[in-house]
Amino acid sequence: IEFDLRSLDLTAALHQADMELRIQPEIAPDLVPRMVSLTDLPEMVGPVDLLLVKRPPWREIFLTKLAESGPNPETVDGIFAGRGGNDPLAPPMVGTEADLLVQRQIKDGRWAQAYASWVTTLSKTERTGLGNVYDGAFVFSPNGKGFAWQLPQHGTGYDVLVAPRTNFTTNNVMQIMFNGLPLDYESVKQQLALETGHYQLTGMGQTGAMSSEDGLQWVVACAEGQQQVLAKSDPFTGDMPWASFQVEFDVPDTGCGGQWLRLDLGAGIFRGQPLEGGAIFDDLVITRLGPANPSAPAATASPPGTPASAAKDQSESDQETIDGLQ
Repeated sequence: IEFDLRSLDLTAALHQADMELRIQPEIAPDLVPRMVSLTDLPEMVGPVDLLLVKRPPWREIFLTKLAESGPNPETVDGIFAGRGGNDPLAPPMVGTEADLLVQRQIKDGRWAQAYASWVTTLSKTERTGLGNVYDGAFVFSPNGKGFAWQLPQHGTGYDVLVAPRTNFTTNNVMQIMFNGLPLDYESVKQQLALETGHYQLTGMGQTGAMSSEDGLQWVVACAEGQQQVLAKSDPFTGDMPWASFQVEFDVPDTGCGGQWLRLDLGAGIFRGQPLEGGAIFDDLVITRLGPANPSAPAATASPPGTPASAAKDQSESDQETIDGLQ
């Protein structure tokens, strides 16, 4: 192998590596990174893919390592594009091969490519939820992958779930409930890939017996650099009826190729502080209104309850309390 590598006979080197990995799979932790290091050469794409389509036993570890540390982003994309299928990775690895590529492209800050790769992982039904916000009506179970909703995996003092708003409907909402224990909070969030422009975030929300006047806020922030905050909704606090909210913001043309949409605690709430009450949210939509306005402030918010283009039918009583929070 070493002679072939030095002479840049890549096809011969890869076939020799394939043979050795099949005979001695225990050498994979040493040999696979050396194979991946060669992928800075564009001419690696063809020979590697010819092996990968044969489903060699080292395919999973190679693609995982390639996504983590492949030196040439274009070659990484090329190998994944020609690998011959989207086989699930074996336990204990989580996700699929396409998920590995999406994670790598996000890490590189290649937001448009990552979004396009992620869309290919969705079923025809799941693609009905596509938009500037994916599945803003919470139709599908959040899986935390790519540009889908990410629910907290850790934390104490609260619970987050997607479930029907009442016992009399099948329409899901996102519910967050605080139980009065010391708080260690992680935000509900979703990765975005908005182009430069002027946008409006709209949605529906309701709170019940929130014990802090700082409450919860929907935040749009850049995912790059200093993670500049672009928008903050007014706080959801106390007892607020089911109503629409909206906030306008601009995505700048530099340093903000990707963004986060997050449900954050208000600035006055700190770790370890007990919090009670809860909130529900639905119909989150981001609409592009036009080009970015360089002179506009970073965020302009309107109070919850102002009209919004994505508002649901509000025929239900404004005084209805949040199911299960009381």
